[in-house]
Amino acid sequence: HRYLQRSLTLGDDCYIESHKPLVERIHRHGAKEQPQVTHPGPESIIAFFSGKPAVGPSPVVSPVWGTACRELDIAEIPGIIGQYAQTARRVQLAGYDGLELHAAHSYHLIGSFLSPFRNKRRDAYAGHKFESRSRLLLEVIAAMRAQVGPDFPITVRLAGYERLPGGREIDDTVRLAPLAVEAGASALHISGGGTDKLVSQIVASSAAGYAFNAALAESVKRVVKVPVMAVGRIHTPQQAQQVIAGGQADMVVMGRPLLADPEWANKAQRGAGGSIRRCISCENCIDSMNRGTLACAVNPFTGRESELVLQKAVTQKHVVVIGAGPGGLEAARVASLRGHCVTLLEREHRLGGALLLAATVHDDNRFFLDYLKQAVQALPVDIRLGTDATPALLLQLQPDAVIVATGAQMVLPEGVQLCDGVWFGRDVRELLTGRWTRWARHWPAWLVPPVLKAGELWNRYLHPKTLQWAAHLFMPFGKRVVLVGNDLPAVELAEFLAKRRRTVYLLTNSDRILPEVGRKRRAEHMDKLDQCRVRVISDVSIDKLSARSVSYTPRGGSEAFRLEADSVIVAGDAAADLSLAGQLREQGFPMHVVGDCHGYGLIVKAVREAAAVACSL
Repeated sequence: HRYLQRSLTLGDDCYIESHKPLVERIHRHGAKEQPQVTHPGPESIIAFFSGKPAVGPSPVVSPVWGTACRELDIAEIPGIIGQYAQTARRVQLAGYDGLELHAAHSYHLIGSFLSPFRNKRRDAYAGHKFESRSRLLLEVIAAMRAQVGPDFPITVRLAGYERLPGGREIDDTVRLAPLAVEAGASALHISGGGTDKLVSQIVASSAAGYAFNAALAESVKRVVKVPVMAVGRIHTPQQAQQVIAGGQADMVVMGRPLLADPEWANKAQRGAGGSIRRCISCENCIDSMNRGTLACAVNPFTGRESELVLQKAVTQKHVVVIGAGPGGLEAARVASLRGHCVTLLEREHRLGGALLLAATVHDDNRFFLDYLKQAVQALPVDIRLGTDATPALLLQLQPDAVIVATGAQMVLPEGVQLCDGVWFGRDVRELLTGRWTRWARHWPAWLVPPVLKAGELWNRYLHPKTLQWAAHLFMPFGKRVVLVGNDLPAVELAEFLAKRRRTVYLLTNSDRILPEVGRKRRAEHMDKLDQCRVRVISDVSIDKLSARSVSYTPRGGSEAFRLEADSVIVAGDAAADLSLAGQLREQGFPMHVVGDCHGYGLIVKAVREAAAVACSL
């Protein structure tokens, strides 16, 4: 019973030898390792391989695969308990340092038996009684302990609170924990949430807060003497230390932070926590698995470790990077680490590019912005701010390679025309970042120079926190805002405005919001739009814009509607902008283009392309 197509297994003795090289490779670095042992139960994909149904406590449909399982006959259960015990023996023979038994989240086999949400049986393993729904877990722990002896660590992963109607609650876990220890558990790993198609409360968004399962772990810690672990958005050494020092857990567990920075523990150990590349809770890791291969938005090497190798270049080159957004900064970072001489050109007076505004509307992006800035500034990169990348300058620099990462241009959505008084996304960006030349013609002549100088200083020292603070004090938008757009910048701007006491209407001629992101992140933004009370009006034909209203007709309808507003904003669509790249290519410079300037993407696209180009030089 596989959980995923490429799941590892210890379901037979013939697999023991193939695990040993993995064990030895990890031990070579001084780490300990525990494989997580599980029977997928209702989540098994056996139906796709053999046509046989998955198995579970009761007939249920897997939210991920959409396949139904059959109910296990009570006579089959002792055999499965024996399989768990034999797997524990194989874990030990393979050389692992312990094992973790998965019994959490109302999914997989044991978790499904434990949860009254899924277990509808009426026999000795019935879900409506605590004693009977706990029986399988306790019998499996005891059988495993009998196989491996008293000293081999067995960690048990439990959901402290399943956070779904009809699921297990914290008092159930507090009652269960001592029984699990008595049966042979060496440690308890406490998570939270229950199964759904998007693992919503298991792998949580930034809205969940940091260490959001720590209180559940502490409840368990107060009733057992074995070590208790806490997991769930613990992203920094300081957060981890607070959980442990506060007595909430004895150990912390991390998943996504180690995808973002596999050197997390080493950096924390040597007191370099400030250089950790933090997870930004963007859910790209989950959404990428739906596309086939695990990937991290902020770490382009995750899932590509054998494809992208960060090693010294055979020949040192002079690399000029144009644009200091996420793609440009990552290209400069990787190229410099490989030993190239790097010059970074940025026309603004600050680093970050569009990531500055992305970090303003989604706070977790700020951590990636700060990481990239710190990383590049710590390297021997020649950073030239307030500098336009002209052909004359490039001729003077004589680069061996040029990487263009200048970002996209903003264009109007199809069928939309601007008029006086309507804000365009480009205008909003320039206003927020201090590029006020466009408005200078409306000012008295004597006022223009000092205001433009003030704008330059504002641009130079701008930070997301500054913009967030300033936006609470003043924004040039009325209380009722119509925002035309449907992509991620538009949606995050709608949320940003709504959190600042604006009534926001999100209007789009598309039939879908957020087409460029995966299902998990889209669902989280839909929740945020709902919580912020943003009114979403999609699949309409926009007939007319004015400073105070928008007229539109629903697609397929004949009746027109008029929506009154205090401010109208057209977010604009990101489109490729290869003008500079084309101009430099005509001059004969060896060109590479990354990020949005040759097609709209997200942070993940920019940094993946940047790392790939920098590793190829």
